[in-house]
Amino acid sequence: MMPSIQPLLDVFLLGLGPVGQAFLRRSFEPVYQWFNVVGVQDSTACLLTPSGLTTPLLEEISEKKQKKKGLDAIEIPDEDFSFKEPSSLRYVPDFSRNRPFVVLDASDQDTSVILANTLQRVGYVAGVNKVPFSQDSCETELLYSAAMQEQKLVYMTGTVGADIGVPDALINILREEGPEYVKISAVATGTGTYVCSRLEQNEDIEAILATGFSEGITERKIGLDMSGIDVERKAIILAKIIQQYDPVCEVKITRTSLLEGIAPSGFEESSMGLEGGDYIEAIDRDHTIRTEFKRKFGGVREGMALRYVLDLEYQQGEGITIDIGLKEVPKDSTIGSLTGTDNVFHFYVNCPPGQDVVKLPIEAYSTLGPAPGAGPDETANALYKNLESVKQQILKDS
Repeated sequence: MMPSIQPLLDVFLLGLGPVGQAFLRRSFEPVYQWFNVVGVQDSTACLLTPSGLTTPLLEEISEKKQKKKGLDAIEIPDEDFSFKEPSSLRYVPDFSRNRPFVVLDASDQDTSVILANTLQRVGYVAGVNKVPFSQDSCETELLYSAAMQEQKLVYMTGTVGADIGVPDALINILREEGPEYVKISAVATGTGTYVCSRLEQNEDIEAILATGFSEGITERKIGLDMSGIDVERKAIILAKIIQQYDPVCEVKITRTSLLEGIAPSGFEESSMGLEGGDYIEAIDRDHTIRTEFKRKFGGVREGMALRYVLDLEYQQGEGITIDIGLKEVPKDSTIGSLTGTDNVFHFYVNCPPGQDVVKLPIEAYSTLGPAPGAGPDETANALYKNLESVKQQILKDS
């Protein structure tokens, strides 16, 4: 029997969707006794306790969430616990000054206020939620400032590229190289790879999305993936990291949807708020979408493949340009051969602007991936990597 370990830090978990649930399932393991879950929040309620949630209670929460029930379905007889409305919570109560606390963000909402307030209370922030890092607000600027410090308070592995460490890689390139030019050529969407590689096999789009949603590959609102908004948020995060080193550079973004030239006019706008099965039903009702996808992917030139690609180019003195869309690439290239939910990120540093990066020598860039870029377990891995980084920072400072 493993001896009891005194927790090193308190954890408050925002979001109990597929990623939050995957995180909780692993938190039962004895190897993670070094942190103490003192609170969880979903869209129905916020459950808090200074003594920490017991393993049986965490298991009950996981069971309820798997049955699509909210935290408000949990019966808590102990006065040590308190429930709050999620909308009323703007900061995490600091139960104990005996150990540090970290807000772990696995939600899909704008949590920038609660995260900023956590920093102001000298807590740590670690998360995979892209939304608060892609806003234009003073709270978001505070998050980036804290992420760039030598003694970091914000850890954002998982906001881009699941658990392969894209934000940290870019930060390190900027710190160590001080480049005048950076180009990132990437597939930054596990859903995009999944959809494109399955469409190549002549599968129906609605069947692809139904499987992807049931396996937790797609966003809850599938339109965020299909429109490219999810990728745009990731591109904004990368651009904001660069702006920490070149604050005056401006950002120009061009994004075309996966449904560009496929869906009828007005479809994306009307379906954007639909979740899961409702979105898939909307796709299924319009048979032209299925037909047009088959036509588009069936008409790709020999030796080429269609992938949803993010190209970001930074030139000192000229700003950042971002182009996102479905593009033909060589099928035998790293990007063109991606399957499953894989992402890949190529970083080109101080290469001549405008040069065809495909023809650059291998030593001209570094690559992260291919590696899975979607799915609850992969994204939960990023949460644990963030927590491990917080742990190492605390041990270093103690």
